[in-house]
Amino acid sequence: MLLTYGTLRHGRLVRALRQVSEPAELAGTAVRLGELGDAAFVAGIRHPAIYCDQRLVERLTPRQLDAVLLHEQAHQHASDPARLALLGLLAPVVRRLPSGRLWLVSVVARREIEADRYALDHGASRADLAAALLVIPSMTRPLVAGFPTAVDLRLQVLLGDREAVPTPRVVGCSGRMLVGLVVGAAVCTWVLHGPVTRALVLLCC
Repeated sequence: MLLTYGTLRHGRLVRALRQVSEPAELAGTAVRLGELGDAAFVAGIRHPAIYCDQRLVERLTPRQLDAVLLHEQAHQHASDPARLALLGLLAPVVRRLPSGRLWLVSVVARREIEADRYALDHGASRADLAAALLVIPSMTRPLVAGFPTAVDLRLQVLLGDREAVPTPRVVGCSGRMLVGLVVGAAVCTWVLHGPVTRALVLLCC
């Protein structure tokens, strides 16, 4: 039921975003433009789409905007909204475990850094990505005081202050085991709740 609720909630978010945005094309990339809090992000589980605040076209240079769009394309191709939905199921339990909050921050940071690497591999520069990152507000909140946020870690990698983000070990349970538990629960929900739940999951996005 948690999987169904999370998916339906994301579906409501996507429907709301579609009401305040319009399809457009920026630098050859299909996006949805609107007043979206100066942000750029990907939403949609079954069909991820790139959403971009229309003011970013004026606030960013063409090269910075290209870098942002490449970064978001990486999230789109990797279906990261679905990954984050699973992470959202993990979060309430993981936060209670020793090092759990650090693990959550590191997982989010690693996904962002992978998207940055995709952008760099496709022609973006570190300077343009870093400059755009300072303009666009973070879509993730700090998960623990005293530990760098995903944005901080991204900037450190982009500026060459660090090469990688270590994944803290959650005491009593490895990261892979945690993900495996959630995936197993998702599969069980999919099978046990039958065609009604499957239809809801597929139709919500």
